[in-house]
Amino acid sequence: MPHLDSPGVLQVEMRYEVDAQAVYNVFHVIKPAATAWALDDIDDVINVFHNTYWTANVKPLMCPDFALLEIVATDLTSLDGIRVIHEVSPIEFGTLEGVTDSNNVALAIKLGIGKRGRGVSGRIFWGPPPDSKVAGDMVDADYAASAVAAINALRDSLQALSVNGALAVLSRFSGGLPRSTGLGRAVTSVGVTDLFVDSMKLRLPRHKKHRRTRLVP
Repeated sequence: MPHLDSPGVLQVEMRYEVDAQAVYNVFHVIKPAATAWALDDIDDVINVFHNTYWTANVKPLMCPDFALLEIVATDLTSLDGIRVIHEVSPIEFGTLEGVTDSNNVALAIKLGIGKRGRGVSGRIFWGPPPDSKVAGDMVDADYAASAVAAINALRDSLQALSVNGALAVLSRFSGGLPRSTGLGRAVTSVGVTDLFVDSMKLRLPRHKKHRRTRLVP
């Protein structure tokens, strides 16, 4: 997606791998001042994503064939914004006994911002979840609740940082038209859209893989 200046918005990509396929989750974090992010504050955010979100909450919900490769944080304030690539070395694997479901299987988690209007909320597609947590076209309710709890733990930990960060939804459009600058809105609620399985075509093994450059410090 082309760059859009988004003052005070930090984009955080959790880059995973399962079945030799890349799986990304993209989050956004805002701070009270709509200004560029300092390197120390970016490092603090990355630590929350690695230690609180992944290690304490996500890792126990994923199988050993699901691996965290790296965390990439990019300041979207301008094209001059800092990008930090946190390599996870050695890579870290999930610890839940079992095997991961099909690559295209996901659970849609809604990120609410407490405002009315179509298209104002965001979504995270969690997965693919363990095979044991999916029956037919439904995801286990307790597992879904744990996924929601993981993102809420992330939200709480970001707010506790000295920069007073907030998990956010990045709006690039208004009334169907592109914004001149992106607008980050703080997430006020987290929940599952429903328990039905979402299908993510880009995760199917036969789908053309995205090329990406892996930067090594």
